Amino acid sequence: MIVWVVGTEDHQTGGDQRLHGYDGDTGAIVYDGGGPNELMAETHYYSTTGIVARGRVYVVGDNKVYAFAVPSASPTPTLTPTPTLSPTPTLTPTPTFTPTPTATSTPRVTPTPRIGPTARPRPTPRPRA
Repeated sequence: MIVWVVGTEDHQTGGDQRLHGYDGDTGAIVYDGGGPNELMAETHYYSTTGIVARGRVYVVGDNKVYAFAVPSASPTPTLTPTPTLSPTPTLTPTPTFTPTPTATSTPRVTPTPRIGPTARPRPTPRPRA
């Protein structure tokens, strides 16, 4: 969290008429007034209001609105580890089954006996006397 303060005049000091930013947890200065073109002339302790929105700090005072871009810190570079190559696995051939032809008998058709007409017994003729 950043605490934003305007260096306004009060009854005993003139103030520097600049925007200041402090770390809300430690009190360390994170922004200290900016350059010569960032003065907010004639701001007063009793009528100066500020708000942070959409990446800017807006300060209202003495019938004027001042807008400041929130300073951004440059990111700290981080080391990226270099990948270590691991050995590529070697493929080992796996024995495969090869079919071997075997002799097989060819089925043969066996004739089936048929029942057909049977011969009728004939009476043997008797000699005539």
